[in-house]
Amino acid sequence: SLTRETAFLFDQTEKGTLDVKQHEQDIQDLFARLEEAERAVDKNRTDLDDMESRLSQSQRELLTRLETMGNQVGGTATGFLILNSSRPTTFEVWGVGARQSVPGPTVLELAPGTYQVSAMRSRPRSIVVEGGKIKAVWFSAPDLMY
Repeated sequence: SLTRETAFLFDQTEKGTLDVKQHEQDIQDLFARLEEAERAVDKNRTDLDDMESRLSQSQRELLTRLETMGNQVGGTATGFLILNSSRPTTFEVWGVGARQSVPGPTVLELAPGTYQVSAMRSRPRSIVVEGGKIKAVWFSAPDLMY
């Protein structure tokens, strides 16, 4: 395997017993395979970023549709707050005499009023919750400070 070959050559180098002439082709092959592995990792990372972006867009569209549907129903004393983000996170919600930390994504049923919401130490956002309505909040990866 690549790891075993790298360890063997490194060990021989450390001991000062590596015969460069004898292992020259092995070393060149190893570097070629390492470069190939790096390219594969880069491609996988790019593919993962693309998938995350498409998923984020789909989630935002769904939240917008839910919010629109909720606002057409109306009529109860409480409102609903949908909290979502492009990565799993803990949301901080405070206002109307309450403060809570909740793992997300989640849906909260809240008394009408103005709340502050943040995710992963992001800058808080002011959100107005209305009775009988659904409000959706989306935090994307750039908002989340790790």
